[in-house]
Amino acid sequence: MSSRTAEIEVLRRRLAVLEGRLPQESQMSLAPAPAASIMQEPTHTPSGSEVEGAAGVCVAPAGQSRHRLCLGVEELDQLSAQHGFKLGTLHEFTSTEVRQSGALTGFVAALAILCLKKRDGMVLWVLDEMVQREAGLPSAQGFLQFGLDPARLLIVAPHRVEEVLWALEEGSQCRALSVVVGEMQGDFKSLDLTATRRLALRSERSGVPVFLMRHSGQAAVSAAMTRWRVTPLRSEAVGLRNKGAFVPARALMAAPCWHVELEKNRDGRLGSCELEWNHAEQRFKRISRPECGTSLGTPAPEATHPVSMVPRAGHRPHLPQGSGQVVALRRRG
Repeated sequence: MSSRTAEIEVLRRRLAVLEGRLPQESQMSLAPAPAASIMQEPTHTPSGSEVEGAAGVCVAPAGQSRHRLCLGVEELDQLSAQHGFKLGTLHEFTSTEVRQSGALTGFVAALAILCLKKRDGMVLWVLDEMVQREAGLPSAQGFLQFGLDPARLLIVAPHRVEEVLWALEEGSQCRALSVVVGEMQGDFKSLDLTATRRLALRSERSGVPVFLMRHSGQAAVSAAMTRWRVTPLRSEAVGLRNKGAFVPARALMAAPCWHVELEKNRDGRLGSCELEWNHAEQRFKRISRPECGTSLGTPAPEATHPVSMVPRAGHRPHLPQGSGQVVALRRRG
C-alpha cells in the first residue's frame, strides 16, 4: 500500500468517526495521524526540573507518562486518585447565571496561566457568538493585569455552534498549543456525549488540555473528566486592611475570589473550596473569611427585601413611600 493510499484510508476513517458510522468500540480509538503532521508539531518533553510546585503542572511519578495539573490547594489536589488533576483531557466549567460570566472566565484564565507556566505554545480561545453578545470579547489589558500575556492568546470567534466545536476539535489535535479554551452559553443539542467524547479522545491523544466553559449551563451527560461549578465571592478590598492610610485608587482593586465545587470527577472524589487568585505570584490561595461566604448571585439574609421588586424604566421616578398600602379616598356628592 502506497503512502497516498494510506493517507486516504486515514481520512476516510476520520470522516467515519466524525459521522458516527463506525461501531462504538471503533469510535473510542482514533486513527493515527500521518507521520509528516506529527513531525511538524513540536512536542513538549518534561525535563527533570519540572517537579511539583506550589501551583502549576506537576509531572507524574516514574512509570506514569501523564501530566497532572496542581492548583496548589491541598483540599482540591487530593481529591483525585493521584496528586492533582489529569491535564491531557477535557474539563468542563459551568456557572449558574450569565451575569457570573466574568467570574467563570477569570477562573479558567487562571488555570490557563498555570498551564502556560510549564507548557510552551499559544492559548486557543474559542468564543460562541452568544457569549460575545452577552459577555463581550476578552480584553487584552484585563488579561495582562490578571497575569495572562495577551501575546500568547489566539482568539477565534465563529458564528455557529458547529464551527465552535470544529475549532475546538482541530485545536485539541495541535500539539503546538498549550491549552484550548472554549466558551459557550446555555445548552446545545450538538454538544452531546458524542461531541464531548471526540474532544476528550483528541485531547488525550495529543496531550493538549481542553477547558470547556458553559455559561448558565445545566449539568448534562458528557465525557469530561471533571465538571466544576464556579460562583463568584465578595472580595476584600486592599484599602480596607489599612484604614486611615492613603491608598491609591488602583490599589483598591481586590483579588478575585470564587467558590468552586467539583460536581463530577471520574478520577476521584467530589469536593468544594473557596479560592483567591494572586495575579502577582500567579497562584491560588485558599480563603476562609466569613464575609466571603456569600456569593454575588445570592444576597445575604440581611440584604433581602420584604416586598417583591418590580422592574422600572430608566427615566421613571421612584415609587412613592405609600405604594402598596390601602388609602381611603374621600367621596364627592
